[in-house]
This record gives sequence, structure tokens and C-alpha cells, in this order.
Amino acid sequence: MVNPKCTFVIDATFLFDASHKVFFGTPLLVVDGEDHTFLFGVVRDFLRLRRSLGIRRAAVVIGDDACRVTTPANIEKVTAFLKALRIPVVHEPETRVLDLCSMLSPIAAYFVTRNRHLLRFAGGKRVIILIGDKGEPEALDAAAIASRCGIGPDRIPAFLALTEGPAGTTLTRRQATALLQRYGDLPNLLENSSVVSARQTRARLRENKAILLERFRQLRPIRNASDITLDVDDRELDLDTDRAAELLKAHSFHSLVRLLPVPKGVQIRVCSSVKPARSYHAVTTADGISSLVSRLASAEVCALDTESSGKDAHNAELFGVSFSVKSGEAFYLPVVPDDLQGVGPEAALRALKNIVGGHTNFVGHNTKYDWVLLRRHGIEICHVHFDTMLAAHECFGDWDLLNLPHLAKRLLGKEITPYKDVVPKGQTFLDVPFTEMVNHACQDADTTIQLYRVLQEETVRRGILEQYRNETLRLAATLVNWEIEGIPVRTDRLSRLRRTVLNAVDAAQAAIVDFAGVVFDVNAEKEIRSILRRDAKIADLMGSRKATLSVLEDLAISHHLPRLVVKHRRAQRLLRRIEAILSAVEKGRLHPVFSQTKNAYDQLAAVNPSLFEDWGNVAVGSCFTHPVKVHFRSAGGSLDTVERLSGDVILRQDRRAARIPSRFLKVETLLDDVDDQDLLLCIMTGSSNEKLCHRFLCDRSSIAAIRHELATRYVALFRWLRSYRRETLDRGFAANGGRRRWLDGLGSSNVEKRERAANTAVRWLLRY
Repeated sequence: MVNPKCTFVIDATFLFDASHKVFFGTPLLVVDGEDHTFLFGVVRDFLRLRRSLGIRRAAVVIGDDACRVTTPANIEKVTAFLKALRIPVVHEPETRVLDLCSMLSPIAAYFVTRNRHLLRFAGGKRVIILIGDKGEPEALDAAAIASRCGIGPDRIPAFLALTEGPAGTTLTRRQATALLQRYGDLPNLLENSSVVSARQTRARLRENKAILLERFRQLRPIRNASDITLDVDDRELDLDTDRAAELLKAHSFHSLVRLLPVPKGVQIRVCSSVKPARSYHAVTTADGISSLVSRLASAEVCALDTESSGKDAHNAELFGVSFSVKSGEAFYLPVVPDDLQGVGPEAALRALKNIVGGHTNFVGHNTKYDWVLLRRHGIEICHVHFDTMLAAHECFGDWDLLNLPHLAKRLLGKEITPYKDVVPKGQTFLDVPFTEMVNHACQDADTTIQLYRVLQEETVRRGILEQYRNETLRLAATLVNWEIEGIPVRTDRLSRLRRTVLNAVDAAQAAIVDFAGVVFDVNAEKEIRSILRRDAKIADLMGSRKATLSVLEDLAISHHLPRLVVKHRRAQRLLRRIEAILSAVEKGRLHPVFSQTKNAYDQLAAVNPSLFEDWGNVAVGSCFTHPVKVHFRSAGGSLDTVERLSGDVILRQDRRAARIPSRFLKVETLLDDVDDQDLLLCIMTGSSNEKLCHRFLCDRSSIAAIRHELATRYVALFRWLRSYRRETLDRGFAANGGRRRWLDGLGSSNVEKRERAANTAVRWLLRY
């Protein structure tokens, strides 16, 4: 409730501006030849404000800001009228409102304004009532400003200097908050901008140093402004008098008389700082770090999440680590010097070593990233107990998304803020406010500890907890070692393979030129398209389409020249893959980034460089003697599994009849180098006729004949396959030798999704 003795200082600028926007200077109220329209608007809004806020003691300030909004004549009319109403008015046409308010701040309990520059005066018991564009008041104290802006009122001038100005000289609001939270004083920062970690921000500060300093100077009050004499100590603005009513009527403001009474007991609700139910803390001092180490040392299980500068753990810079032991509580320990207080990053790194090197069991989401990142910084996690991303993959298999926000929504029923919504594209956490970084880091650790409990119960319920621990999690640890230590490559064999493939590329190119009867650049899409369109039938089939690989594969089914081009491009793709591997080898070793969740059928994936792509798998895999070799797809190994499980005698006999060029097929195909093992396995794993046509360059009738021939010849094999798919759909999971593969789509009511999940189950079983 408003204290009757509280004084309101009202910045009249927004009243003038509002009157202009409502009436647009139109003379709607003319009395005795004099236009009172503008005056009416100002007085009306003032009286409404007085009633809504319960104002009984006030001073109205009019500075040079008003001259930019309205005319001197209008200002004089308003000033005279307010004084006639016995309202204290401070009118200094050559002084800024900022300076007037600065000098009135000792007697002011509330500043009423639309000018955000006045937010700097919040503090103690003083409140800023900010008027919105639609006239709605919002009361902000120092705590509310700090909560909303991320900085205290004393830093508002610096914040506005950084964010308000011509394009190219400003920072975003979040960048400015991040800067002021970490470095504080703007003039000193501009003099020593090299301390700023964020590269883009540092460059912007250096380019605009003089402009920013001048803007900052202008946003600070000038104390030597003209003296103000104002006595409001004993004056109540009780305007409910005959005199005030007569004055309003004399100006034909009859409708405003009803606004004179001020209701009693008006309450101004201050927008207090948000107090979330969760408890998130930044640990930035020596005492705080010591306390955190002790706290986590006694924890049995703790969630961990790293924050860094990028997605590649092999190159990213570590910013800090968050921890959570119980739901709703988390701690963030930064290692960036600017985020620590009275302690260096070395002490923070030592603390991290003590924390993760103890007996605590750690859980994470995509823990391999954290594992690799921390090891690069000399920090080894001794006990990785659980990975929520891998566990979700183990339990739900074919979910499209396994990121933390998606799992939180599906398994916890809660919305969390994804990284991309916190850190804009092209920026890092150093470009966002420290408080946002802390909240996001703690949110992820907090969510992870909650997911851990849900997913651990889920793995138990599905009977795969031991499988998860002994196979999935153990493989994750192995992949960390492979990424850090590298895997050996037989570069001599890989180089020989490169030469072989290069010869195949050259031969395919020569065949294209020879068949076309003209020399042209076979690598230029436009030239290929031009040559192909010389054939009227091909031109008709191509239409306006470009000569992409997919289009060429479509044409190659029935035309020889496109088939030659496809053969050339496939050889080129294998060549590029081999060359990428060779160029990535360092001292005889590769350091790829592995993924266990890239596909639903549990086959390992690798990038930088890519290792396990379809084309040339066997040939590339032969260049490795390392255990990673077993993760390359092998048609022979998959057919060994098929033989064992199906017991198909004919299949066994055919596979041993090596003297027959095509062991399984009698149907003629358009390519003489069809891999019949690959073709059989693609059919078994559910590839559509369209995909088979493109992959093996056969027409639909040939594919149909091949399907029929294989089904007729290998009756036992396809009978077993149908039985396996049916049992998998009935159980809701695939099984083999005590292992289970859960796929969410197996229980779907969507027939297409169920079919896709059943095909995935076959691929999982055959490792193909």
C-alpha cells in the first residue's frame, strides 16, 4: 500500500508523447478560439495516473526531453495548468530529465517514467514505475531490475550505452549483460578490452571504443545542474476541491471532474525478482569450491554436464562443469578466469580432478563428449555409471530424437530450454549472461539426474540393465580411448587401395568418353546433362531435372551411358572416402568421432573421417587390424548368421559353390558386377523395390523376378525370416543369444511404422 507521505516524481515526457499519439495535433477541443486538445490529453492522463497509483504527494519534472516531443507553447500551457492545480512542477527546459531526477532522488520514493535511463535510480526503498507503450504501469525495485536485466541498477547506464545506438556500434542485450556480469565497469573494460574472451564482442568494443565512452558519459547524471527549490514535505495533492473542479470546467474539461477523488488503500505491486523452486548455484570462490568438493565426495551418484565452446570435444574449449545430486538442485563450477572470484582457473581444474577422480558414480547425457573433453584437459572421470542418451537408445531404439529436451518432455513431462535457444548461432556461452549460462548448465545436470532414475528403472523393467552396463556402456569407454589414443591404420594397404580405385575411376571416365564419342568434362554436371540429353529418350525421361546421382541411377536402369556415369560417380565417392581417411591419419593413427546412436540397428558410426559407409566397406575395413575392424559391415558375416539361424541347407550349398559366378541368381541384371550377397541381404532387411532398383540398377521386373527366385530357392531361410519378424512384433523386442533390442515402433498402431521397426530388427540381428 502507498504511504501517504511517499513522494512521486513524475517525468512528464511520456504524458506529452501519449497526448500527441492520441490526438495527432487535431484541434478537437477549442474554447474561445484557443485549442485545449493537447492540454486535455495531458491532464486526463495525469489524473488517471494519480488515481491508479494513489498519488497524494508528487512533483512533475519537465526537462529538455519534452522539447523533442512537443512545442514550447504546449509545455508552457501544461506547466501553467498544473501549477494552477497546485501541483509542484520543476520546469528546466535546458536540463535533462535524468539530471532533474538525480537531484530529486533524495526526496523521491517513486519515479514514474517511460525513460529506461531512470532505472538507475532504483535502490534502497526507491521504486521505478515504468509506463508501458499502452500506458500500463510496472513497478520495479532494484531486485526486480537485477532479476530481469541480469545486472543491478548501477550498471544500467553501461547497459544502455552498449545496447542503444546506430547499427554496427551496439551489442545485443544478452551480450551486454554477459559483458557487465563478467567485467563490471565499462570505462575500464574499454581501456583493457583484451581481457574479453568472446572474440566478436572484443572486436566490436575495440572498433567503437570512443563512441561507447561518449554514449556512457551522456547517460550519467551531471551533478552541477541548476539548483532546484521544491518544497513537497507538507503538501498533499488533495485536488478534490471546488477550485480544481471549476478550473477543469473553465477549460471545458467536464469529463475529468470525476477523476479528482483519489481512492484510499491503493496498492502498488512491485515486480519482485523471480524465485524459482529449483536451487541453482554458481561456485566461483575458494570457499564455495572447497564446499562443493566435500559435498560431492560423499555422494553416491552425481549427474555431470560440461559446458564448452563447440560440439567437437576434440577442439572445444572447456568453460565449466555442472553437477547435480538431487532433483531441483545443481551447482556450476566455471574454469574461465572471468567467471571466478579471487581464485584462478588452475584451482578450479584441480577441484574438478578431485571431484571426478574420487569414488562418486557419475551419470551424464552423451557422456562420451564430456569424457573426451575433460581428458583433453587432464581430467579423468574414474566412474562413469550411466549415460541417459545411451540408455534411452537401448530402451526405445528407433526414437527420432534422443536429445535432452526431447527426453525431458517425453519421460519427465517437463519443458527445458535447448542450447540453441540460449546461445545464438555463431556465438558461445561467453556471449550470453553468466546467470543464463549457470541456469542452463544446472538445468541440464538437474534434468540428467532425474532422467537417470527413470531410465534405470526402465532398463530393469525391460530386462536389459546388465546388457546395457556390460556392452553399451563398456563400448562407450572403449570409444573414448579410441578417439583419444587413435586407431592404427595400415596406410600402405590403404594407399594401394586408393591406386586401385583411382584406376577404376579413370577407366570409368574413359568408358564414358568412348561411349559418348566426344571428349567432355565428366565431372561437370552441366556437361553430363548436355551429353545425356542428346538421346531423345533420355532427354524425355530427364525433363528439367539435374543430373544428380539419384536421377542418373533412375536412368541407368534402362540406358547404358547413365549407367557408366553412375559407375564413375560411385568409384569417385569411394575414392574421396579413402583419401579423406588417408589425409586424417596422424603418425599412423586415426582419431574419428564415434556414435553409438546414429542408427536404430546398433551399428557403430564414425565421422571425421567417415569409416562405416556402405560403399567399399569390405575393402576399407581390410586396411585395419585394430578391433575397430569388427564394426565394418560384412556380408559374409551376416550370411553366416543367416545360415546358422535358418538352417537353410540350399543356402549353405550355394555359398560353398564358389565356382559359380553368381551363386544365388539366374536372372540377368544390367550390371555385370552385382554383389549377390549384398542383394540377398538388402531383400532380407526390407529394402523396397525402388531402393533395390537404384542400388543395383535393375528394372522392377528383374527385381520382382529376383525376389521370386530367392524365395523359391531358399524356402527355409524366408520361412525363418517370417517367423522371426512375427515373434519380434509379438514380443515388442528383437532377441538373439540372450541380447535384446527394444524398438518403440514394434508396438505402434501405425502399420508402416511397425513394418519399419521389424526391418530394423532384422538389420540389428544380421548386423547389416
